[in-house]
Amino acid sequence: MYSKAQALSQCRYWWGRTCRRRRSSRSSRRPQPPEFAQREPFAAAIASHPAGEAYGLNVLAANIEDQSHNVTRFAVIAERAEARTGNDKTTMIIRLSNEAGSLAKAIAPFEKNDVNMTWIESFPTAEVPADRNPTYLFFVDIEGHADDENVKRAIEQVKKRCDRLRSWGRIRGVRASRKLRYS
Repeated sequence: MYSKAQALSQCRYWWGRTCRRRRSSRSSRRPQPPEFAQREPFAAAIASHPAGEAYGLNVLAANIEDQSHNVTRFAVIAERAEARTGNDKTTMIIRLSNEAGSLAKAIAPFEKNDVNMTWIESFPTAEVPADRNPTYLFFVDIEGHADDENVKRAIEQVKKRCDRLRSWGRIRGVRASRKLRYS
């Protein structure tokens, strides 16, 4: 079974009881999981439906994700912002100092402006000397388009409470239920 780490983690229960695994590299110079499955007899891949079609693979099992609400994220960088669709999410990076309560204070405007935060993940920055507390980058997704009035207000208020805020605008997601096992 070939797959990338993220797809394996989204289908852990299924593959854990079904097969042995091999993780493939993320490098674009190496073959992708569907290509391995195409080349090797008795090999399979966890991949998207379009990837399986591109390599002429047969679907052996569908909807093998552990949680049907999982979403695989893709970033599309464009010169212009996407128009509202009514089903938008906005992604941003927030930099905060490492102080008690700084995150709670920074994100409070989301609740105040009725903006739902759907994802947050943090990473320490490498921008400070080793003998000082690091600042942290928080990757945040919120429901709504960056041009929605309540979202605009919330972002402006959050911006005043953090060291830096960078909005990436609308994101797109693909449901993990599109993960399929191919052979």
